[in-house]
Amino acid sequence: MKHAHCLMIWFLAMGHAIAQEPQEEVGTTEQDGRTFTIREHGMPPSGNERGFVRLLPYQGMEGWKVVGGKAVIERDGDTLHGHGSSGRNTFLMSDRVFGDFIMEGEIKINAGGNSGWQIRSHQPKPGNRDSGIRGYQIEVDSTQRRWSGGFYDELRRGWIHPFEDDQAARQAFKTDEWNHYRIECQGPHVRTWVNGIACADVIDFADLTGVIAFQVHSGKCDVRWRNLRILDMGTSTFVPMKIWKGEAGLLRQADGSIAVRGGSEPISIRSALDGGNTTIRLFYDLEGSAVVRLHPQDPEVTTVTIPLGSGSATTAPGATAGVGSEESRYPVAAEGAGTDSSKSKGRHELIIDVEQHRLTIILDGSVLHRAVLENAFIPRQLEIEIPMGSGGIKLHDSLEISRKLPDLMN
Repeated sequence: MKHAHCLMIWFLAMGHAIAQEPQEEVGTTEQDGRTFTIREHGMPPSGNERGFVRLLPYQGMEGWKVVGGKAVIERDGDTLHGHGSSGRNTFLMSDRVFGDFIMEGEIKINAGGNSGWQIRSHQPKPGNRDSGIRGYQIEVDSTQRRWSGGFYDELRRGWIHPFEDDQAARQAFKTDEWNHYRIECQGPHVRTWVNGIACADVIDFADLTGVIAFQVHSGKCDVRWRNLRILDMGTSTFVPMKIWKGEAGLLRQADGSIAVRGGSEPISIRSALDGGNTTIRLFYDLEGSAVVRLHPQDPEVTTVTIPLGSGSATTAPGATAGVGSEESRYPVAAEGAGTDSSKSKGRHELIIDVEQHRLTIILDGSVLHRAVLENAFIPRQLEIEIPMGSGGIKLHDSLEISRKLPDLMN
């Protein structure tokens, strides 16, 4: 059975305000001896810098292999050097798979050359020397286009976060000079800085893990990397939200799903959340309407409410419903957002992503709402309410992202 699905979001208390018209820059921050530009409502680099290690071995190329085209990628002392002419892209690929990490290094490329940092990527034909790389790429672009630091999906969806209208990002890279890159992957979030300037800022769910690789683009290319280091932060994974508490009407099915039927009174079920930055993913069928609430840890801070279904809802005074303005300091999401769109399965997929001051709501692969909030939001509890007279909801999966953090105190 098909039902119309609308979504509005309002804030029940006045503890939050949605930021309007972000400015281009508001200051800088110091991290690990470097100065980073912080744009309005952008995210500064992660604060804990302990635990970085060399990405490449002290000598040789153990743990790495060249795949794809026929360009040469070799060690030149402490510098990685890629050069030559090839009809296909060539990559130096890690044997190891990475999940969440911060990677830094410097790159220098010839004028007109093109390269990239592959992250969370994969070989379409594993173990085949001639098979290239597919997946996320952070761009190195020395042409007049100047999209260095942008987010590209190699051999898949193409450009996700280019810089047509982002002059600050376009001016960050310096051709024929050493350029410092910082790449952060944490859960579904990927961010980049080039020479301390905030560049790509993406939320995507296609890959939470994959290999790292360095690209020598097809054609003539001469590119060098040095001072490569990485902070491994483990892997973020989605884990089931198994513990639900609720009133009469909660039925656990043999297939593991949970059904909540409507009645003469509203019925709600609740599950505790880990708190902090988190991502919630619900796969569900809905007959009628439901209300999803995200309760904060601080009672003085607003509850986020998401009505689902064909019922209408009004928006509280002072709040904004619908999609926020297309501004680069909101996390960018491609069409589909790399999600497992559940339309073909006859069910729906709701994603609620909370990242300090930023809220993103994605339904069936489409970004329906995103906002920058005045106060940091720490989620404590997820509630689903079935209004009086509604047919009910069936949860096929209810998942919350779990982050494995390294022990950085030793």
